Amino acid sequence: MAEPNPSQVSPWYLRNITQALALDEATGTVYVRTNTTIAGNVSVGNVAIGSLGNVNISGNTLPISGNVSITALPEVEIKNDSGNPIPISKDTTVNSSSNRIYVSQETDVVLADSNYYMNVARGLVSGQSVVLRSGYLPDSTQNVETSIWVEGGIYPHGTWTSAQKLYVISTSASDTGQSIYIEGLDSNYDYQTETVTTNGTTAVATTKNFIRIWTATVTSAGAGSANVGEITFRLVSGTGAVVAHIGATLGITKLSQFTVPRAYSAYVQYGDCTTYHAGAGNVGTLLKMMVRPLNGSFVTAFIAEVAGGNPYRNDFTVPMKLTEKSDVDVRVTVDTSNTKATANWQIILIPN
Repeated sequence: MAEPNPSQVSPWYLRNITQALALDEATGTVYVRTNTTIAGNVSVGNVAIGSLGNVNISGNTLPISGNVSITALPEVEIKNDSGNPIPISKDTTVNSSSNRIYVSQETDVVLADSNYYMNVARGLVSGQSVVLRSGYLPDSTQNVETSIWVEGGIYPHGTWTSAQKLYVISTSASDTGQSIYIEGLDSNYDYQTETVTTNGTTAVATTKNFIRIWTATVTSAGAGSANVGEITFRLVSGTGAVVAHIGATLGITKLSQFTVPRAYSAYVQYGDCTTYHAGAGNVGTLLKMMVRPLNGSFVTAFIAEVAGGNPYRNDFTVPMKLTEKSDVDVRVTVDTSNTKATANWQIILIPN
């Protein structure tokens, strides 16, 4: 094997390459000497690399103007910062389940779903969220309009005119030491939460003031698996007007009512309703979705007749818009007393 004398090579800037390369006369292959440092920039045409060991390019650039064919590549580590390497599979075929580029530690990269609503539900659409309202009416009176909630009767929006503390009380002394997570709106109609600990039949006040309540959930039931008694949320005191109600063993309020927070619009996607009366046959029901803008009056935004035993559902091809601070109350009027009713409806909250 012959090696050219570097002193015989000109111009001078080629000497570094000459010192790094050697010629195998038997095969005509030019190879890189081991433990050789190449200083400066190198421009290379077509390169075929059969088996590559460790390559360290520090502080220099290696522009390649032609094609590079790599037939056997060990693991390559591309460091985007100190201590955070990105290892790449040595298999050069197209990425697949068996040959993938992977990150060696957890990152903030999240793959989005092709479905918009799924991305909203996963929190991948900035500022937007899905809200499901689920109301339950355990009893009703013939031909008397009532809101769909566990307490029954028309929901007291008219009584709740200012932000105030909520008083949480149960009908059972067994409901002591339970944690209840409250979601609602403050005096500015901004979303807020609070967790209270129950004290049985003694009322416990929240520390925050609420202008509306969305949902209250029993997150820790103490010694039992669920709340034993009827837990109510009242205004003024433990004997004030009821604004939310967790039925015995339900563990969560079943309110079909909702108030849109400040600086948001709500878009109704769908709504459904069912009624049931044991042995009463086909119970007729008039369903209404009542909407009241801030400082306005309730109007019937949607109305439908529901046949007993047949679930009713309406999908809004174009979602119905609800403006900020608007109150919504879903009501039914049944033609047979002691009829139960449920209502579920879903919205997407979008910042204005």
